[in-house]
Amino acid sequence: MTDANSKSSPGSSVSGTARGASEGTRTTGWRASVRFVVVFVVLIALFYVPYSFISQTEAYAGSYLSLIARTSGAIVDVLGQDMSVTGRVMKSPELAFRIIPGCDGTEGFAMFWAAVLASPFTLRSRLIFALIGTVALFVVNTFRIVTLFMIGVYFPATFHSVHMDLWPGFIIFSVLVCWLTWARWMVGRQSATPHEPG
Repeated sequence: MTDANSKSSPGSSVSGTARGASEGTRTTGWRASVRFVVVFVVLIALFYVPYSFISQTEAYAGSYLSLIARTSGAIVDVLGQDMSVTGRVMKSPELAFRIIPGCDGTEGFAMFWAAVLASPFTLRSRLIFALIGTVALFVVNTFRIVTLFMIGVYFPATFHSVHMDLWPGFIIFSVLVCWLTWARWMVGRQSATPHEPG
C-alpha cells in the first residue's frame, strides 16, 4: 500500500523546478552585483594612483588643463566677455580664473569609466560607449567652467556655493544618468536578440 503523502503531483514538480530556477537567478544576480562593485572599486583605485602623480606635472598642466582653459575661454569670449587665456589661466578685467587638478572633470571621468568597464557587456560596446561618454562629460565639464566663470563675474557672492555644492552633485548625477541610460539600453537590446536553441 502506498502512502498518499509520498506521491508527488505534477504541479509540485513544476513549482519545485520554478523555485530552483528563481533561486539560481537570484544567486547569479547577486554574484554579478558583487563582481561589478569589486571591479568598479579596483578600477577607481587604479585610476587615482597614477593620476595623483600625473596631475601634478607641468606636462599635464600645459596640455590638458590648458586645453580646458582654451576651450572654455573661447566660449566665454563668444558670450561677449573681454578676456584672455594664458596657459591654464582665464582672465578678464573682473576675474582671474585658474584651472587646477580637480577642476578638470577627472572624478566624473573616473567614475564613468569604472562603471562602464565593470559592466557585463561586450568589450567592444564598453569601449565605444566609454569614448562617447568621455566626449559628453568633457562637454558637461566645459559648460561647468563657463558657468562658473560667468557667475564669478556677475554673481561673485554665490560662486563658492555653486562651485563646491551645486556642480559636484550635478557631475555625479550626469555620470549616473549617462551610465544607467546606456546599461538599460544594452539590457533591452540583449533581451530583444533571439537566442539559438541549445
